[in-house]
Amino acid sequence: RPQTFNVLGVQTTLHVTGPETNQRLLITELSLPGGAGIPRHVHTRDDEVFHVLQGQVMFTLGDREFTAGPQNTVFGPRGVPHGFRTAPTAAARLLVTIAPAGLEAMFAELGALPPGPPDPARVSEIVARYGIAFV
Repeated sequence: RPQTFNVLGVQTTLHVTGPETNQRLLITELSLPGGAGIPRHVHTRDDEVFHVLQGQVMFTLGDREFTAGPQNTVFGPRGVPHGFRTAPTAAARLLVTIAPAGLEAMFAELGALPPGPPDPARVSEIVARYGIAFV
């Protein structure tokens, strides 16, 4: 049964988790309202593959900036700073595969933060425990 969390204003649904894949991968679906996204950050432990299901998503990946639309797939390797955002008035949906698994608990922790603007120091502290840093 999928679990859903509000992670920094992004509805994040865990469809396939580590315990189901021998910790090999995690598959999540992100539903982003207009103007939402995840700030530029870098992973040290895992790679991500973003597949746009609906809408237009503006990505930064390393020193590149580009827009991906439906059926476009973007690879975010560990060690390469990346982030993404929707246009101010347009929602989007992404299917994200993360390998290896292990971020399930991070999504739960971020989803348990109080509503409203997140405390950047608290968010940075949580993600750091999972090998992620905002840049």
